[in-house]
Amino acid sequence: MSTTETKQKSIWRHLGPIIRKYWVRYLCGILILAAVDISQTIIPGITATVIDDLSSFTATAHTLLVALLQISALVAGITVGRYFWRFLIWGSARYLEQEVRDNLFAKYLELSADFHDVHKTGDLMALVTNDLEAVRQSLGDGLLMISDFFIMTTFTLIAMLRFNRSLTLLALIPLALIALIVTRAGPLVFKLFKRVQDAFSALTDYVEEAMTGMRIIKVFTREKDAARGLRAKAMDLQRRDIRLIKVWGLAGPLIDFLGAISVLVLLWYGGILATRGTFTIGGLVAFNTYIGMLAWPMTALGQAINLFQRGQASAARINEILDQSSTIQELPGAAPIERELRGDIVFEHVTFEREGHKILDDVSFHIASGERIGVIGPIGSGKTTIVSLLTRAYDPSAGKVLVDGVDVRQYRLKDLRRAIGVVTQDVFLFSDSLEENINVTDLPVSEKEIGEATKQSDIYNNISEFKDEFGTIVGERGVTLSGGEKQRVTIARAFLKKPRILVLDDALSAVDADTEKHILDNIAGFKSRPTTIVISNRISALRQMDRVLVLNAGRVAEEGTHGALLRKHGWYWRVFRRQLVEHKVEKE
Repeated sequence: MSTTETKQKSIWRHLGPIIRKYWVRYLCGILILAAVDISQTIIPGITATVIDDLSSFTATAHTLLVALLQISALVAGITVGRYFWRFLIWGSARYLEQEVRDNLFAKYLELSADFHDVHKTGDLMALVTNDLEAVRQSLGDGLLMISDFFIMTTFTLIAMLRFNRSLTLLALIPLALIALIVTRAGPLVFKLFKRVQDAFSALTDYVEEAMTGMRIIKVFTREKDAARGLRAKAMDLQRRDIRLIKVWGLAGPLIDFLGAISVLVLLWYGGILATRGTFTIGGLVAFNTYIGMLAWPMTALGQAINLFQRGQASAARINEILDQSSTIQELPGAAPIERELRGDIVFEHVTFEREGHKILDDVSFHIASGERIGVIGPIGSGKTTIVSLLTRAYDPSAGKVLVDGVDVRQYRLKDLRRAIGVVTQDVFLFSDSLEENINVTDLPVSEKEIGEATKQSDIYNNISEFKDEFGTIVGERGVTLSGGEKQRVTIARAFLKKPRILVLDDALSAVDADTEKHILDNIAGFKSRPTTIVISNRISALRQMDRVLVLNAGRVAEEGTHGALLRKHGWYWRVFRRQLVEHKVEKE
């Protein structure tokens, strides 16, 4: 197998199994297309006979009526056939598009956090929209055109050869040049279109980022900079599009020119034959029709190659994602969590590295079931990484994370994550109702349970003041709510799970001290108190914890109760003193 064939096969490797699911529909569509094309090649022959009969004055009312009925029947069949091949071929391409889109989105959900850390949102969005559309067109219009080329060309040539072989060969010379031009342009189109898709992804990503950060842009009056950035991305896309148009735009006029040359050959040589009496007027008219019928397949070949090259470029980009494997794999025979976890957590000599940089370095600690632990430390000390390792967003580079004495890698992922309630520092709300944003669990919950969770997170009274209460639509990323309200909604979301392990990762930063204390008191008063990890740089959120871990440079630098840490006069004590002064200044 040649290198080119191997490349083509590899490009369609993920689409091949899906295409095979619809091969019967495709085959039926192509067979109907063949019947339509054959019917089209019959009509000029009937027309030629009628013209020749009229020219020789041998036509009768009966022969004219028969010809009319024949043409009418063929036209009716062509009309019905065109409907069905469009439904079957284009419809199959639509089904295929939807299936690939489902597979692609499922892959997005499957891939672990490190994949989403390095891939831009705009690029991923472009794959499920623009790139997938190019694939659909190649397997819809592209397949149709290439099939039409072979079928129409074959039967039209057969019909032309029946009239006159020498004239057929002469007329084919310009048409053959058309095929040569479009096949030569194909690889260049592939290369240029891939560059266009890359530029489109960059533009999509820029717009998505600008829309998300629109408030920041306005607050810092960066509208002009944002507009300049968009213009630069759009101009880059435009330049790449223009290059593609120049290549393909040249092919169109050349095809039209060579098609006109074929007609000139027909008029010149066909006219000579007609004047000599070796070729009839009807045959000349039919031959002109056949050349017109051949011009379309030759043009279609070019368009099909263009679509296939675009589709292959997009399929290659899609394959890059579908070929990815999640770095977080559920082990064969992973144990389901059949009984409620106690919530005992052990980090055993855990080290975590990213790109050669140690974020956690030989960290060990034990959190007993039901214990409340605070975690504090400078920015970049590894606080959030503890949560990521506990929930298996990442796996440690060395060491073990144990829950109830079992390595978290031995649990089924779904069961482990269901048992842990996490409120992240990056508050995210869906553009939906408050109720839907709170009830994101896959477990059945009642309205009473939702209400109880919102009371425990101290957001119930706020929701009651809204006109639609729990039915209130919060807007994109919760834009209609304040920072504190958004945080408390996400806390209610975690409370609703009734987890055995609860993690609040800087989840109280936007609420006041009284609300913070109320929420923490509610957690302490839970009927079945979960093991609780509170990550915060506010000492007020940590002083009532059973113990506090101080992280610094990826290590546990200090550990103890609030009082014990103050007596050590270390980093924790210095932060406490600074925050105490800040609090006094604010009061004054």
